[in-house]
Formats: sequence, C-alpha cells, structure tokens
Amino acid sequence: MNTARAVGFPNERLVFMACCCDNEESNEHRAPEAGATALTYFLMQSMQSAAADATFRDVFESVTAEVSSRYRQNPQIEGALDRPLFAREFSGQQPFYVNRVDAANRLVEIGGAAHGMRTGSQIALFRPRTRRFDKDSNRLTTATIVR
Repeated sequence: MNTARAVGFPNERLVFMACCCDNEESNEHRAPEAGATALTYFLMQSMQSAAADATFRDVFESVTAEVSSRYRQNPQIEGALDRPLFAREFSGQQPFYVNRVDAANRLVEIGGAAHGMRTGSQIALFRPRTRRFDKDSNRLTTATIVR
C-alpha cells in the first residue's frame, strides 16, 4: 500500500496563489466597478468582508467557490493557509491538499506524481475548514487514487 503525504511549501510564512491550474486559462471578470482577473476580483471582495480573525484558507474557500461557479477555472493556493490575513505572527499549519468534486460528482485530487501520489495511493478526506489533519476523529473517509 502506498500512502501519499503532503509536501510542505518551502517557506512557512508565505502564501502563493494562482488564478487556475496549469491546464486551464485565467478569466477576466467584468464588473461595473472594475475589471480584473476573476481571482483578483473575488479575492478583493472576500477580503473586504472578511472577519478580523479570518485566515487565508477562510477567504480562499469562498473565492474558489465564486470563481469555479462562474468560470471553467480552479484557483490554486499553497503555503501558510492558516495564517491570519491581517496579523504579523503565525503559529504554523499542517500540510494538506485541496480537492474538489467535478460536474460528474467525482473527486478530483489536486496533487500528483511530484507529490508522491500514483495509482494505488491512499488519501484521507476532511471537511472544509479542518485545521488538524492528525486526528482520526476529524477524518471523513479515505480514498484510493485509481488513475
């Protein structure tokens, strides 16, 4: 049995965002008040309404939902996702991957061979906004990579 492990981002203090996956195109979002990439527009909207203790993960989950529901693109994020948006200090986080469900209701893993995943690898699945991935009580189920 091959168990996939998340690979940590090189710097625990940085957050890297991309408008889409490498096989997708980034879309422009046309809004009356301004034009910008879909990621930028919805990121700014989400940050303006974010709670004082919101994390990058909290904001990016809503951004991804907005962008993916309007365009055929899936924004990506890596790094210190549990870092508060508006704080100077950060206590760290556990590594993880973000998954999504496609139009056919299939789980799509955002990770691959570079991360140690291949056919037969097993992954644990958790609810959105989970912060602790080392507790069995937080795990929903496990899945096996089939292709």
